[in-house]
Amino acid sequence: MQTRTQTTNGEYESIEYDYFSPVEYERLMYWYAGGGGLGIGPPGNIRAIKTDKDNHSGEVLKAGLCVHVRNTTFKLIPA
Repeated sequence: MQTRTQTTNGEYESIEYDYFSPVEYERLMYWYAGGGGLGIGPPGNIRAIKTDKDNHSGEVLKAGLCVHVRNTTFKLIPA
Protein backbone atom coordinates (compact mmCIF):
# COMPACT_ATOMS: atom_id res chain seq x y z
CA MET A 1 0.00 0.00 0.00
CA GLN A 2 1.30 3.44 -0.93
CA THR A 3 1.80 5.83 1.99
CA ARG A 4 -0.30 8.96 1.53
CA THR A 5 -0.12 12.23 3.46
CA GLN A 6 -2.83 14.23 1.65
CA THR A 7 -5.56 13.77 -0.94
CA THR A 8 -4.61 13.92 -4.63
CA ASN A 9 -4.14 17.50 -5.86
CA GLY A 10 -5.73 18.76 -2.63
CA GLU A 11 -9.17 17.78 -3.94
CA TYR A 12 -12.10 15.89 -2.43
CA GLU A 13 -12.00 12.14 -3.02
CA SER A 14 -14.73 9.56 -2.56
CA ILE A 15 -12.92 7.10 -0.28
CA GLU A 16 -14.09 3.60 0.60
CA TYR A 17 -11.03 3.10 2.82
CA ASP A 18 -7.69 4.88 3.00
CA TYR A 19 -4.97 5.64 5.53
CA PHE A 20 -3.04 8.90 5.69
CA SER A 21 0.28 8.70 7.54
CA PRO A 22 1.42 11.02 10.34
CA VAL A 23 3.56 13.99 9.26
CA GLU A 24 5.49 16.73 11.11
CA TYR A 25 3.10 19.56 10.19
CA GLU A 26 -0.59 20.37 10.70
CA ARG A 27 -3.14 19.49 8.04
CA LEU A 28 -6.75 20.49 7.42
CA MET A 29 -9.51 17.91 6.95
CA TYR A 30 -12.80 18.52 5.13
CA TRP A 31 -15.65 16.12 4.34
CA TYR A 32 -19.20 15.81 3.05
CA ALA A 33 -21.89 14.34 5.29
CA GLY A 34 -22.47 10.63 4.90
CA GLY A 35 -22.57 7.32 6.68
CA GLY A 36 -18.83 6.86 7.04
CA GLY A 37 -16.30 7.91 9.62
CA LEU A 38 -12.73 8.80 10.50
CA GLY A 39 -10.24 7.31 12.90
CA ILE A 40 -7.80 9.93 14.17
CA GLY A 41 -4.85 9.79 16.53
CA PRO A 42 -1.33 8.61 16.98
CA PRO A 43 -0.87 5.11 15.58
CA GLY A 44 -2.17 2.61 18.14
CA ASN A 45 -4.46 5.12 19.91
CA ILE A 46 -7.22 6.00 17.42
CA ARG A 47 -10.49 7.80 18.27
CA ALA A 48 -13.55 7.59 16.04
CA ILE A 49 -15.31 10.57 14.48
CA LYS A 50 -18.62 10.32 12.61
CA THR A 51 -18.89 12.11 9.29
CA ASP A 52 -22.67 12.51 9.42
CA LYS A 53 -22.49 16.33 9.10
CA ASP A 54 -20.69 18.41 6.47
CA ASN A 55 -17.36 19.94 7.47
CA HIS A 56 -16.57 22.68 4.95
CA SER A 57 -14.78 24.98 7.41
CA GLY A 58 -11.94 22.52 8.03
CA GLU A 59 -10.77 20.70 11.11
CA VAL A 60 -7.10 20.71 12.13
CA LEU A 61 -5.26 17.40 12.15
CA LYS A 62 -2.30 18.06 14.44
CA ALA A 63 1.25 17.09 13.55
CA GLY A 64 2.09 13.47 14.41
CA LEU A 65 -1.48 12.18 13.94
CA CYS A 66 -2.71 9.77 11.29
CA VAL A 67 -6.21 9.47 9.88
CA HIS A 68 -8.12 6.41 8.69
CA VAL A 69 -10.99 7.33 6.33
CA ARG A 70 -13.93 5.01 5.67
CA ASN A 71 -16.87 5.59 3.27
CA THR A 72 -16.44 9.38 3.15
CA THR A 73 -15.93 12.09 0.53
CA PHE A 74 -12.85 13.63 2.09
CA LYS A 75 -10.12 16.22 1.52
CA LEU A 76 -6.81 16.49 3.41
CA ILE A 77 -4.37 19.35 2.75
CA PRO A 78 -1.44 21.07 4.50
CA ALA A 79 -2.61 23.80 6.91
